[in-house]
Amino acid sequence: MISYLDTRQQFSRFRLLQIIGISLIGMLVAALVAEQAIVAFWISLPVFTSVIAFYLAYINKPTLAAGFFLWPLAIIMSILATRSTGIHDISILAYPGILVFAALYGNRTLLISLTIFIASYSLILVYLAIEGIIQTTSFDTTWNHAVHIVVIMVLTGLGIFLVTHDTQRMLKSLRKENKRVHDNQQALQRLAMEDSVTGLHNRIYSENAYPHLLDQCQAEKHQLAVVIINLDNFKTINDALGHQVGDILLHHVGQRLKTLTAEGTILSRFNADEFMLLMPVSDPYEEIEDWCQKALTEIKSPFSINQQRIDISASIGFSIAPEHGLELHQLVRQADTAMLLAKAAGRNAVRHYRSDLIKLQNTNFSLLQQLRDAIENQEFELYFQPKYQLKSGQIIGAEVLLRWPQADGSIIPPDQFIPLAERSGLIIELGNWVIERTFAQIAEWKQVIGQQIPVAINISAIQFRDDNLVSQLTEQAEKYHLDADKIELELTESLLLSDTFSVQKQLDTLNEKGFSFSIDDFGTGYSNLRHLQNFHASVLKIDRAFICNLSTSERDQSLVAAIVNMSRALGLETIAEGIEDEATRELLISLGCDQGQGYLWSPALPVHNFIQLYPA
Repeated sequence: MISYLDTRQQFSRFRLLQIIGISLIGMLVAALVAEQAIVAFWISLPVFTSVIAFYLAYINKPTLAAGFFLWPLAIIMSILATRSTGIHDISILAYPGILVFAALYGNRTLLISLTIFIASYSLILVYLAIEGIIQTTSFDTTWNHAVHIVVIMVLTGLGIFLVTHDTQRMLKSLRKENKRVHDNQQALQRLAMEDSVTGLHNRIYSENAYPHLLDQCQAEKHQLAVVIINLDNFKTINDALGHQVGDILLHHVGQRLKTLTAEGTILSRFNADEFMLLMPVSDPYEEIEDWCQKALTEIKSPFSINQQRIDISASIGFSIAPEHGLELHQLVRQADTAMLLAKAAGRNAVRHYRSDLIKLQNTNFSLLQQLRDAIENQEFELYFQPKYQLKSGQIIGAEVLLRWPQADGSIIPPDQFIPLAERSGLIIELGNWVIERTFAQIAEWKQVIGQQIPVAINISAIQFRDDNLVSQLTEQAEKYHLDADKIELELTESLLLSDTFSVQKQLDTLNEKGFSFSIDDFGTGYSNLRHLQNFHASVLKIDRAFICNLSTSERDQSLVAAIVNMSRALGLETIAEGIEDEATRELLISLGCDQGQGYLWSPALPVHNFIQLYPA
C-alpha cells in the first residue's frame, strides 16, 4: 500500500511539473501579444508565482505547488475580467481549467475554496454589471483575442486530455491488477486444496468434493467407499530419521497410491500419516478389498531415501455409503474404527466397518472414562511377580505388575486398559503413580527385612516422551533412600524403534545414575541387536510365547537357544517368563537361561503375600 501511494504521488508530481511548465509558456505568449501594457503586466504576474509552484513541485510538495499555481491564476483572470468586459470576458474561460487542475492535483480544500471563489466572483461581476456600478469596456475583436482563447482552450484541453489519458492508464492498470489478483486467487485456491508435501488433494478438497461425488454415485446406482490408509509406525521413522525424510516418504507413498487410483476416484492426504480414498464402486467389498491389497503391497515394497532403505506398512479400514450412512464425518469415523481394528490384528491388514464395531468403540470410550476416574481415585493395586534363579531356585527379586480391581470383585486385566492408557496419553500419569507407589513399597520392605528387594518396573515408550521421567525416577529414589542399581527398568522393543537423541540421552542419564535396563518380550518385535548395547540393556526377557510349548516344540527350543547364545555373546543375562512346570525349567537350564518367573513358583502376588516369601 505504501509503495502504491508513493508511486501515485510521484506520478502527480510529474504531471504537475508538465502542466506548470506548459502554462508558463502559454502565459508568456499571452503577455507578449497583449495590446495594452497593463494587461501584459497582469498576465505576467502569475508567471512568477508559477515559477515558485514549479520549484515546490520539483521538491515533491505537489499540493502546495498546486495552490501557488492556481490561486494567483484565478485571481489574475478575475482582475482581467473586471477590467475588460466583465462576465463576458474571455478570461472567464480559464475558470473550468483551473477547477479541473485543482481536482486533479490539489486537495479537497483547494478545490472547494477555488470553486467558492470563482462562483462568488462570477455572481459579483453579474451583480455589478446589472446595477451599473462598474462599466465594462467593449473592445473590437482582434487576433489577440484569438491568441488568448487558443491559450486558454489549449491549457483546458490539455487538462482534459491528461485526465482522459490518466483514467485510461488507471483502468488498464486496474484490469492488469485485477487479472493478477484473480490469478493469485486461483493459485491460492489450488494451494488451499492441495497438500504441499505429497502433491495430492488435501482434506478440505475431499470434504468439498464428497457431496458431488455421492450425488453422482447415487444417480448412477453405485456405492461410494470411504477408505482410510494409515501408515504403521510412521512417527517412529519421523523421529528417528527426521521430518525431511518423513516428508519424502509421505510423498513417495502418495505417488505409489496415486498410480492405483482410477479416473473418478479422489485420493487425498487426510491427516499427518493418513490418506483417504473416495472410490465409486458397484461391487464394494470385492473391488475395495482388491484395491486395498494392491495398496498394501505397494506400501510394503521398500523405499530408498538418501541411500537408506526404509520399510513401512499400512493399516486400512473402509466404510461404504449409503450402507453405513451418508454423512462424511460419520463414514470417516467408521472407516477409522475399522482401521484401528486392522492395527490391532497385527498391522499391514485391511478391515471393513461392521455394526458391532461401534459397540466396541463405545466400550472403549466408557472404559477410558472409568480409567480417568480410577487414576484420580487411585483405584489400582500393585502386584509382584517373584523372579528366581533357575539353577538354585532362590528368589532374586520381583517384577511389579498393575491390577485394576472392580467393585464386584473382578479385575480388569492390563492388556485391556494399558493400550488404552497409551493411546490416550494417560499412561504418563498412571506410570508416575506406579513409580511413586513402587518406590514407597520397596522402602517399606527395606525397613521390615533390612535389605532392598530388587524390583523391575515396566516403562512405556510413551513415558520417554515426557521430559519428567528421569527426574521422577531419580527424585523418588533419593526421597526413599533407595539404591538405583537394584531397580530395573523394563523396556519394550518398540522403544528400540524410537532411536532418537532424546530417548538416548534419557537412557544415558539413567544409566549414569545406576539404574539397569532389561528388554521385555524379546523376540516378538523389531529385535535390532545393535540397539541393545546402545541402550545399556543388561537382561533379555524371553517372551512366554516361546516358553509355553518349549518342551514339545523343537522350533521354540532352537529360537530360545539362539537368544541365550546371543545374549551370552553380548554379555547379557536372560530371564524366561511363563514357566509353569518343572520340565520347562530343566530344559531352560540346559539351554543356559539364567532366571525365570511363572506359575511354577507363584503367580503375581499382592503386597502382603509377596513379602512372606522373604525371611524377616
